[in-house]
Parts: sequence; structure tokens; C-alpha cells
Amino acid sequence: MELMRGEWKRARSVIVADAPGWSLHRAGHDADAVGYAREAARTGWGNALFRYHRGAIEHAPGLPGTTGTCARRSP
Repeated sequence: MELMRGEWKRARSVIVADAPGWSLHRAGHDADAVGYAREAARTGWGNALFRYHRGAIEHAPGLPGTTGTCARRSP
């Protein structure tokens, strides 16, 4: 995670945003992951994998204030 956060500071791209978001989610840190997932989606690039990642993170149990709209939208 330390390397990914360092890369995020150097290159704030959609691909760099998705990687730590998904890694944090898989480690059970959804509150930290959701910001990265939303940043990856913010560009408007309709990548299905990034949408899946964001939807899974936003639907995580115990994550307040999420609507999960990205997982329900069709491309």
C-alpha cells in the first residue's frame, strides 16, 4: 500500500486511483477505499472493471452514505 500511495502522489490517474481502492477493499478497509474508487470513476471513463470495483466497495457492509448507483448503471 505504501508504494501505491506514493505513486498516487506522483501520478493521479484513473488507473493509479483504482489500484489502491481495490486493494484497500480486499483488505477490509472500505472507508479508505471508497475515495479512491470514486476518484477512479470521476474521469467519466466507462471502464467496466472500475465500475465493478466501485460498486463492490460502495455496497460493502457498514459503509455509510453510499448509494451504489455506479453498479446499477448500464454503460
